[in-house]
Amino acid sequence: KKTIITGTDVIVNKLVEGAINNMNLWYPMVRGGVTIKSEVKITLKYDKKTKGLKPFEIMIIPRPALKCITCMTDAEIGIE
Repeated sequence: KKTIITGTDVIVNKLVEGAINNMNLWYPMVRGGVTIKSEVKITLKYDKKTKGLKPFEIMIIPRPALKCITCMTDAEIGIE
């Protein structure tokens, strides 16, 4: 739904944003059969061998919804 690019090169930022916007929709994070808000952070680094950007680190972070003060694992809430 929302893309935030924080690189220092404006041209590369626009190219990355364009690539993300042209991707198919991602499946939402689901916990216990309920869709929850989440955030995906991808750190890209330049690869000299391929002369392109490659994902260096990918983090998927569940975000508490308005009714969800804390996020718990399925095991913590008794769902297996």
